[in-house]
Amino acid sequence: MIAFLWMTLWLNQGPLLMDRLNEATQETAFAIMEALIEGEDLGELASARQSLVNFLIVHPALDQRDIRLVARALAHLDEESVPEAVDLAPSEGRGQMGAYRFFFMDGQWFGCGDRLGSYFVLDIEAQTLTLEAQDGRLQTLSLPPWNSEGNGLFCPGIAVLPALRFCARRANLNLWAPIAIKATDRLIHGSSWIELVDELCRANGLAWTKHQQSIVLRDKVTSNKAGLTVSGHRDLGSFLQFIARALDLELIMDDTISHIQIDVEADSTDWQEALDCVAIMNGLEWTITRDNEKPRLIVTQR
Repeated sequence: MIAFLWMTLWLNQGPLLMDRLNEATQETAFAIMEALIEGEDLGELASARQSLVNFLIVHPALDQRDIRLVARALAHLDEESVPEAVDLAPSEGRGQMGAYRFFFMDGQWFGCGDRLGSYFVLDIEAQTLTLEAQDGRLQTLSLPPWNSEGNGLFCPGIAVLPALRFCARRANLNLWAPIAIKATDRLIHGSSWIELVDELCRANGLAWTKHQQSIVLRDKVTSNKAGLTVSGHRDLGSFLQFIARALDLELIMDDTISHIQIDVEADSTDWQEALDCVAIMNGLEWTITRDNEKPRLIVTQR
């Protein structure tokens, strides 16, 4: 099996990459080979990148040579387009999960192997950020000191919402924030991306729920005042329209379900719990999606 992987990568990637893999430990080289084959031969780029990020997370003691090789593989598999003009001025936002480190810059969070214009993130150390261009040129930037032990992140107030999106994306989830977030600088810890989301929300007075592949944020302070005030018999269509208006969502639902009669007692019930209850009792599924930044509530029959 190893010989087959080796030969496949030699043919697809060329000898230069293989020479670099010869410098890695066997476990790291094998993880990179599997990810490259999954991404390029099987076309599963997102899954391949996620497997390499997970490899860094579960190997916190990985040495710099192996981390840089994984970063090059991540950059090679990166399918996201990044604007060429990036302000290379890191802020105080920093974080790490195992050997996977990340930082806040120019309004976004970037991790090992992510692209920044014509560069990608090669290495993130305590006070140094190293970028590599496609032609192999290196650029080194100074970072604010990072002395935290274990998994976690320091998040400036302006970086909280981008951090929540970053963590949700790493957990393969969408994130919808229908509210303006008033956040403050926080140092938090967590052993998983979901724990980081939870701790960030706790630290900034936010509540969150997860449904299918979406995380929905809301303000704990105002959620009761802006919650559902509907009770009694209603048809399902008008009930869903009420929720969509309250959350500023575009509603999409099957025509066959709009006239279903329901009995809602939701004077003090969270909208997500009420919607879950209605869906379960009537054999429905719902999700929140975003198309070109337009959030939608989609309700369909199972």
